[in-house]
Amino acid sequence: MDWTDLSPGINPLEHVWDILQRRICDRPVQPPIKEGLKRAPIEEWAQIPRHAIRKLIRSFNSWCRAIITARGGHTRV
Repeated sequence: MDWTDLSPGINPLEHVWDILQRRICDRPVQPPIKEGLKRAPIEEWAQIPRHAIRKLIRSFNSWCRAIITARGGHTRV
C-alpha cells in the first residue's frame, strides 16, 4: 500500500515504535547508554500488552477510511 505523504501516522508500526519509545523513556532509572541500547528495547517490547497491539491493528480500517474520505489530507483519527 502506498502511504500518503500527508498522513504518515496511518502506518500502525509508527504507533508501536511510539509505545516502545515512551516505555523506555518512562523507566524510573535509565540504564547506561551501551547497555540500554541492547537490553531496554527487548525488555520493553516483551512488556507491551498484546491488547494494545491488537487495538492498533483493529483501528487500521477506520484510519484508511478516514484518509480516503479526507482525500489523503489531515484527519482527526
